[in-house]
Formats: sequence, structure tokens, C-alpha cells
Amino acid sequence: MTRRNLTIGERCHSSRAILLALLGLGIAFATTAGAAVTSTFDTDADGWVGISCPNPGLVCGDTLLGPGKFSYEPNGGSSGVDPDGFIKSTDPDSGNAARIFAPEKFNNALALNKRLTFDLTIFPDPLGGTTIDQIPPPILSIAGAGRVLVYAGAIPGFNSWSSYDVLLNNTGNTPGTEDSWVVFSGGPTPNAAIEADFLAVFADADARLSITGEFINDGEGLFDSVGLDNVNLVPIPAALPLLASALFGIGFARRASAQR
Repeated sequence: MTRRNLTIGERCHSSRAILLALLGLGIAFATTAGAAVTSTFDTDADGWVGISCPNPGLVCGDTLLGPGKFSYEPNGGSSGVDPDGFIKSTDPDSGNAARIFAPEKFNNALALNKRLTFDLTIFPDPLGGTTIDQIPPPILSIAGAGRVLVYAGAIPGFNSWSSYDVLLNNTGNTPGTEDSWVVFSGGPTPNAAIEADFLAVFADADARLSITGEFINDGEGLFDSVGLDNVNLVPIPAALPLLASALFGIGFARRASAQR
């Protein structure tokens, strides 16, 4: 049997066919992995609520005090094009802290390796205080299974929107730095969050996602507000790493074939 070497054109056509097939496979996996959960706040608060917590309220576990100073704002959101709503939370008083709690559609969709994206801004208090309570500040927390996962990130902008893209796992985790996770599990001192912590919290049917609703250190009459907009919980299809590996393999094979 005679073996015929493929021409360069035939090899390229074959590679393109494989590439298209793999891309189709990736799209199929992305579709079955579940749609993103979103809140754009263009018409209302979409089920998000403001809650007061005892200080230090940046870690809000089981102790909730009730409704906080919270409002829906129909204009002035992060897109900069009105009408573009957002939600606003204000520090309730010098003894308690504010958090913004997600609706059930977000809590029910929490899972390892998903990405949470959102926009935040700080509206400084009328007296001009700008001292951040903690650096890096805890940005969001997820409570469940007797523990609280806390994510630390960069300080939101003052009167300007900052975008966040948070991966729900402990990859590259270095506690005490920006883009890091710690876990509180009954004591005052946190530990570095490990994968088992994420899995335990996400397995709890009562897991609760919340975002910090105030950042400035309390003082007499110093009550800042926080704006939240464009929240998205995005699935990462399990097929994507395999797809990336396959694409790399195709590129390597094409280079090797072209050199023959």
C-alpha cells in the first residue's frame, strides 16, 4: 500500500477541520455547563438587600441585625450611560457595618471554579473621611457549613467604578494580599482557604453570598456608601482546559508537518 504525503494545503485544511470540531465541542460544553447568573440593576434591585451586621462587619456570618440603609438608584451606574441603575448601601452607624446580600439565584449557583464579576465604587462620607478600615479590604464573603470564606481585593475607586473578577477557588492563594481567600471557622483568626473549604460551603443549601457595603473606618459622623453594579456569576466549562491543550497540540503538529 502506497502512503501519500499530504500537501501543505491539505494539511491546513485538515487542521482547520479539527479546530472547528474542537471549537464546536467547547461551545457544546459551555452551553451544558449552565448559563451565567446576572444582575444589571437596570430596572430594580433584583432581589439584593442591604443588611446591618455587628462590627467588625466585614466578616458577616450568622449574626444579622436586620435591614440596613439600602436603596435602588435608577441612574449613575458603571456603564456611564443613563438610564443605568445600581444599588447603594450606606454604613448604618458607628457600631455596626453594612453588607449587601445576594438573592437566591446567586446563592444556588455557587460552585467551585466559577467566576464572580462585579463593579464597585465608594461614595465618601460628607465629612471627607477616606481611611480604609482594612488593607487589603475584604470585598466579599460566602457563609455556609459553619465557616465564612472571605475574599480580599483592591480598594474600590472613590466616586469612580472599579471592576472585579474573582475566581471561586484557592488557586495561587497568599493570605493577606490582594486577590486572596481566607476562611473563618469559629475563631477570631482566619486560615488560608483550601479547596475543601470551598466545597463544604458550596454544598450547604443555605450558603449566602454578600458584598461589603462600606469600607471607610468609622468615626464620629463618618458614614460612607458603596455602589454595586453589573454582578455576574459565570461558569467555566470543564472542557476549556482540554480544548486549550488540543489547540496547542494542533499548532505543534502543523509546525512539525510544515518542516518536513
